Amino acid sequence: MNATLGTFRGGTINNTGSWGGNIDGVTAATTVANSGTWASASRFNGVAAPLTLTNASGSTWSTTINTGAGSSLDITNNGTWNVGLGLSPGTNRFTNTNTATFPTLGFNGTSTQLVNQGSMTFGASRVDVQSTATITNSSGATLTTNALSINSTATLTNAGTVQATTFYNDQGTTTNTGVLRTSADFFNYSGTVTNTNRIIVAGAFTNNGTFAGPAAPGRGSVTVAGASTNTGTFGVSGRLDFCDAGNPTSGFDTQNGTVGATTTFCSATPLPVTLVSFSAVRQSQGVLVKWSTAMEMQNAYFVVERGANAENFQPLAKVKGMENGFQGAEYVFLDEQPLVQLTYYRLRQVDTDGTGTYSSVVVVTGPETSAMALVLLPNPAQQYVQVQGAANRPIQLLDMTGRVLRMQPAGNSLLQLSGVKPGLYLVRTGMRTARLVVE
Repeated sequence: MNATLGTFRGGTINNTGSWGGNIDGVTAATTVANSGTWASASRFNGVAAPLTLTNASGSTWSTTINTGAGSSLDITNNGTWNVGLGLSPGTNRFTNTNTATFPTLGFNGTSTQLVNQGSMTFGASRVDVQSTATITNSSGATLTTNALSINSTATLTNAGTVQATTFYNDQGTTTNTGVLRTSADFFNYSGTVTNTNRIIVAGAFTNNGTFAGPAAPGRGSVTVAGASTNTGTFGVSGRLDFCDAGNPTSGFDTQNGTVGATTTFCSATPLPVTLVSFSAVRQSQGVLVKWSTAMEMQNAYFVVERGANAENFQPLAKVKGMENGFQGAEYVFLDEQPLVQLTYYRLRQVDTDGTGTYSSVVVVTGPETSAMALVLLPNPAQQYVQVQGAANRPIQLLDMTGRVLRMQPAGNSLLQLSGVKPGLYLVRTGMRTARLVVE
């Protein structure tokens, strides 16, 4: 549809196709459900009433929304959002569960909540979060931005990953339980920062506000590559470890503030490589091995290793690391000739000095046709599970590292689970394996 509707006096709009026309005025409460495409050439003008908008999974919203007095926005994006947004003078909430890109973003409302549960990108050179606005970046979510400033009574709560060029906590409140990284500088100007996990700064670090950590036994980590200055309070509340790469033993380059008695300097120095994720998934082309890092220091390379059990591994491939990178990286390797049975994968990370560390082990089950597959009944199970397809062979119960927990003799397909803790397990007989959930 490409027509202009003129003034819309409230109600519901359902779009399941392609919408390209304008709406010139919304004067009463309106609900929009988009499960198609709302084109960039169209406009939502003169919104002067509450607007509730849902962009469904698989759908695209590219239409500018122009708000005015009397408006409020409640937007849920489950699809793709790729247009700027000037938040209304009233109350606003934008929830993203998939992918949202804002070329421009203005925080003008009296109460604005921005909740990211997927991937969100701010395209402007700088975004100022003002008034009582809050940004919540959930666990597993990623927020990527250029300069980001948390101003006055605004709040940032991060449990996922925030990647900014420069970060300003300018009289605002920032709580970090995830990973907050900058490719340039970090400033805390008269605000409050609570860090219970990791802050990684590739440039300079300045604190003239309050910088706190978690209660014992936790300890937050701050790693800085550039110059560091503290003229505020650091670690007076909670426990923090501060590590200036150029000044690892003495703390800050410039120290005119207060440092808490439990603050340590580089005693909690992070491992050369911070591994964020490691997975292996069987596909039609082979087994796809993927891993990502949050930071790499003196990382020479990775070795992907494979084994038919959880104890004996053989090297498969050598993958060059970044050596030094405060922003981390993502890696992919395809095992084009995988084993047909249950297979174990792990990473060996090797530093530039030759020392190495191992990742945890991940397990990949063998390919099975429906005729070959084991059937576990019930699944999830509690006291026992019936294994169909064992073909008069012994049955093994394994944990996810491949350790054999129980062995059932051949001829008995009823596997007792009493005493087995709730969790995810593997049931194996011969060359076949199935996953079992114990409740």
